Amino acid sequence: MAQVSKNEIFKQLNKELKVKASAEYAERNKGVINSNHQLLGVKVPDLRQIALDFKNNYKGAVDFDDVCRLASRLWRGRYHDQRKLALTILEKYTRYFDEQSWEMLDEWIDDADAWDLIDQLSVSLLGKILLNDMGRLEEVRQWTKSDNFWRRRASCAACVALVHGKHNYAEEALSVGGLLIKDNHEMVRKAVVWLLREVSRKAPDDVYSLLLKNKDDAPRFLLREASKKLSDLQKMELLVR
Repeated sequence: MAQVSKNEIFKQLNKELKVKASAEYAERNKGVINSNHQLLGVKVPDLRQIALDFKNNYKGAVDFDDVCRLASRLWRGRYHDQRKLALTILEKYTRYFDEQSWEMLDEWIDDADAWDLIDQLSVSLLGKILLNDMGRLEEVRQWTKSDNFWRRRASCAACVALVHGKHNYAEEALSVGGLLIKDNHEMVRKAVVWLLREVSRKAPDDVYSLLLKNKDDAPRFLLREASKKLSDLQKMELLVR
């Protein structure tokens, strides 16, 4: 293909975002996303198509370093949708992830301001790196001690990847989730519930044991929601005081 500048690619990506923007969709999701950034209102399927078109159209014209630089520019944009597109594009290049990728994404955790960014960043990107290098699990455990509740949420979300599909690192995932069962932030508690439900598909008895151990101290909301995929008998044991 003809030589194209990275700046022109960046402008094209932003143009495509604005073409797919919906003021009505943005207004409807403003309270759900609750981002400090403005919303254009681009739907997830459209973001995925823009990312796919980018990969197909510029194959051979950009290398992975170029992709990371473009994603970083999008991440620094004024719109929430630009940040979502940055993550969605990077999902297409996880096979190239390296130490620098982890460091870049780690910085983005502290710069994120919405749950959907944290979850996509953690499961689809950081989680992929974690699966390829389980030695990073101790670092993820350290995130559970962070003052930043988004980083604590990220620790759980990254571990969701450990039990997706064919992967079954239930013990490792619970070693992180178990550290946050008594967390007092709603965004973190919801992530713990999410993680425990996912682990329940692979190791329900282990989840039951963890919840039973923390029955007297864990919030009732967490016990109720995290046990939904357990047996009726297990749920009764957990919820009856």
